[in-house]
Amino acid sequence: AKADEVKLSIKEENSVLHFAIEDNGVGFDPMEKRTGIGITNMQSRIETLNGKFQVLSRPAKGTTLLIEIPVVIADDVCYAEQTILNIVKY
Repeated sequence: AKADEVKLSIKEENSVLHFAIEDNGVGFDPMEKRTGIGITNMQSRIETLNGKFQVLSRPAKGTTLLIEIPVVIADDVCYAEQTILNIVKY
C-alpha cells in the first residue's frame, strides 16, 4: 500500500518462469494475521500451477513477491500445467 514505485521482473530459466514484484510501499509484517484475502488468493492460484510463492516484507520497507511457475515450452508456446483437485464426498 501507498507505493509510488513498483518493479516487475520476469525471466525464464530451465523451464521455470521467475517473477519478482517489488514496491516501495509501507510494507507489513507477514507473520501478523491479515484480514484480506489477496495474498491468500495469489498463493492458492500459484500452487494450482505447481508453483512457489514467497512474500518478503517489513513495516516501512516495502514488499517483494517472489513467484516461480514451472512451464512447458513447445512450438514457441509457453504454458503451465494446472493441478486439478477432485473432491470426493462420502
